[in-house]
Amino acid sequence: MAVTLLSYAVFELCRETVERVSEEDFLFREKRKQGLERTVQSGKELTGMADKIQIKAQHLSTIDFSPYGQVLDYESSETKVVPDHNVIVTPGVGTPEITEGHLDLIHLRVIRREFYGKILERHVKTSQAFIPLLGCTGLFLLAPPDDLENKNALPDLDKVIAVIFDGTKGINLKRGTWHSSPFAVSEVSDYIMVSRAGTLGDDLYVVDMPEAMDRYFEIVL
Repeated sequence: MAVTLLSYAVFELCRETVERVSEEDFLFREKRKQGLERTVQSGKELTGMADKIQIKAQHLSTIDFSPYGQVLDYESSETKVVPDHNVIVTPGVGTPEITEGHLDLIHLRVIRREFYGKILERHVKTSQAFIPLLGCTGLFLLAPPDDLENKNALPDLDKVIAVIFDGTKGINLKRGTWHSSPFAVSEVSDYIMVSRAGTLGDDLYVVDMPEAMDRYFEIVL
């Protein structure tokens, strides 16, 4: 009898705990949902007040990319090293640059989203290379670097370009080049990113263009 009463008491305690946790989890999820809805709505209202600028994506092969960085293209390099008949080495395709620390190889996966550019960022301590994997198409908003010592600097929106390139090439952005996160043209895009270790922690300068500059971009392919 004592065992039965003890088992019942344990059962009731577990049931009450589960119900309490379920209720707390439900309330947490509802608050989070409401918070996200408010954030999205606020973003929509803010974007609605900002001017939308349509910008045509230009293919990497048709522009002078030097104000923004280097094109990583082994075919254009004349220097080839052939250690044996089955291997061709092309040195100097790109030159990473950092002011301190060490380089890191980072995997970056991008999920398809609308081609609206509202955020530009830059890093002043490191160049940043994006090397497409699996032949994915690259698509970025870019603005040239300037005033690297000014932490409150803003990009020159009159110099913003949208650049697109296929998976046979990569790009190495100069220190301070303003850029969006890559846009995925297919459902998912993967990159190897070469950057200074710790950059996202201590060398990330972000500008919300609708909020700070009353403008944002829509990329047209």
